[in-house]
Amino acid sequence: MRKLFLAFVCLFGLLDCKAQFANPEESLFLLPFQAPAGTYRIDENFEPAVAPDGWTTGSGITYNQTGISGMQGTYCMKIVSSGSAVSVTTASFTAYSEIWVYCLVQISSDVTCNMIELENASGSRAALFHLPGGGSGPRIYEGNVSQNIASALTMSQTYHCWIHWKSDHTADIGFSTDGVRPTSGFFYATVSGGDSGITTVSKIRLRADGSQTCYFDVVRVKTSQIGDNGI
Repeated sequence: MRKLFLAFVCLFGLLDCKAQFANPEESLFLLPFQAPAGTYRIDENFEPAVAPDGWTTGSGITYNQTGISGMQGTYCMKIVSSGSAVSVTTASFTAYSEIWVYCLVQISSDVTCNMIELENASGSRAALFHLPGGGSGPRIYEGNVSQNIASALTMSQTYHCWIHWKSDHTADIGFSTDGVRPTSGFFYATVSGGDSGITTVSKIRLRADGSQTCYFDVVRVKTSQIGDNGI
């Protein structure tokens, strides 16, 4: 009996060692792999229907909008501006010299509008997603230097949007309707030689102006590339 007991002790000791040192993808004794917490500096999906922590509130901002085609989950954020008024919400994060941004976005009117801004701690703008209106494609700015994508966006169509900014004063932007991140083509643009003079960013602003209504969902900020479908 004592030999049998010792045999069980040795067996379970061996399995415990295997569980500690085995490859998680191959071991039957470990839970499925989970990505480390804090991968995204901001990861906001506006669920449930309350003002999310860390975002400023103001006129024209609704955090519990429902019924918008193409958005994820039940709720998304709605931003409405009227005339010369500007509606904006801001979230802050630790300052970085290079960031990637992803979101779902839908625009209602083809009018001139600043949509997404990346800023430093003092509020100076490094990069901007700008809608020129009049059937022109969106523009990506680094400081005052910009480049437009070749294709205009379709109003009331939900798009996946990616923005990348780096302290060497380059920036790029891309859109798709199927979740595949573009790196070239009619829905992609990149700008270099920007003149913002900014070396780190720590704020993202979602906004509307010029009698515009727009919707945002799944807003993510990361310090490494965000791929297809915001992953």
